[in-house]
Amino acid sequence: MPVGTTAAHEFDEIMGENSYRICVRTCLLSKMLPIKHIRTKDGIINHQNIVSQIFIPVTLNVLPNNSKCYITSSDKNEASMKQVNGIWTKLLSKQGVLERVKDVFYRGANQTVWLLNNERVLKQLNQYSRWEYSLIS
Repeated sequence: MPVGTTAAHEFDEIMGENSYRICVRTCLLSKMLPIKHIRTKDGIINHQNIVSQIFIPVTLNVLPNNSKCYITSSDKNEASMKQVNGIWTKLLSKQGVLERVKDVFYRGANQTVWLLNNERVLKQLNQYSRWEYSLIS
């Protein structure tokens, strides 16, 4: 049963060659997930959330090697954007998984661009229990 979706696209026009914006248009059905603390500090730090467990590893697996991956956040009023911008990115930047790069006006909104440290996120992820899942293509 599907529990979420995400997208990625080229980001070359903003961040240069071999760049991708990942975790775009992320949607998840949190009641269908194996754990219920996906939005807690521990759930973020310990990578026990759908973004760290599934969306990021699957995306990294399909992108070309040595791709630069970026996640954007904004100060929009939507609750999910406030959580990403105010909590999620700050916790992961303290862990060295994300690095704030710059602020840009992109697709009609002010957005902060965060560089994903691909190796570090996968290394940290492997220190914690992993979820079992299958992909729908």
